[in-house]
Amino acid sequence: MLEGKPVKAAEVFRAEDGLKVTVRGWVYRFRDLGDKVFLVIKDSTGIVQAVFSGELANKAREADIESSVVVSGSVRTDRRAPGGKEILGDYVELVGESQNFPITKDFSRDFLLDVRHLWVRSRRMQAVLKIRHTVFGALHEYFR
Repeated sequence: MLEGKPVKAAEVFRAEDGLKVTVRGWVYRFRDLGDKVFLVIKDSTGIVQAVFSGELANKAREADIESSVVVSGSVRTDRRAPGGKEILGDYVELVGESQNFPITKDFSRDFLLDVRHLWVRSRRMQAVLKIRHTVFGALHEYFR
């Protein structure tokens, strides 16, 4: 059952332990440790880790990188999690499946330009675009 306040990934780190939250985003990383599955979810504000076990782990295994998901659960502090907090999942829904993500670390610039629509989703490219947005916004205000 889906429950919890809908929040952005960055808001999870300000939430108190035990608060039920719902995060919508894309699978950024996936780790399967047998009895537990870790999904690192990204949205426009950042990334947050969700942990699933039991039957929910089987459902979480269906998600591939860049699949869109809805995750719900309780916030808890864990120093090993990215940002120091994670979601102990009690609900996961695969909203949209993705095909195998073609970009890994070692590709030529030409290939990356061919799949630019996917390349701009990387953390590095998003950081570059946010800086560019800020600079152009400041220039726009200056010349106004």
